[in-house]
Amino acid sequence: NGIILDNFSFRGITGVEFKKIDENFLQEIQEKDQYDLVIMQYGVNLLFRPDDTDYSYYVKTMTPVLEKFKKAFPNSDLMMVSTADRAFRYNGEFQSAKGVKNLVETQAKMAFDNGFAFFNLFETMGGENSIVKWASMEPPLANKDYVHPNGKGTDILAKHIFDAMIADYQKFTLKNKAAQ
Repeated sequence: NGIILDNFSFRGITGVEFKKIDENFLQEIQEKDQYDLVIMQYGVNLLFRPDDTDYSYYVKTMTPVLEKFKKAFPNSDLMMVSTADRAFRYNGEFQSAKGVKNLVETQAKMAFDNGFAFFNLFETMGGENSIVKWASMEPPLANKDYVHPNGKGTDILAKHIFDAMIADYQKFTLKNKAAQ
């Protein structure tokens, strides 16, 4: 009963590293405790070069990972959460990475193409330059590395994700009641 959370968290990865996880291992997990929802949230570590804007290589390397998870968890809902905002110093001031919007669009398309739900974390934060604003707030919601929301910031983001999921669930239940 209740919520059980398994967190496969690894520092500094992009998600493609899951190609190394044995598919039989994932299926064994599913057989023992069926997951209702699998959430994948990666992306900020792809934004490691300030001028990158093309993430087509990511589609080629991440798509097999998404396919592996669909196959391993056929009865689970799957959701991709986009990258958060991330800033670099351009012309002496911190600004959102040039490629962040392209990466979010790439992730949204991958989610759609693979039948995953999608949650736009970048827009939820406030979009362009939100990480800079968050780091400058009092109290701050992000670290001065302009990459990571802090505990207060992640609490806010978690509430937004939760509220979005509950709102969709309520729409679903209303729709099903109307159909009966």
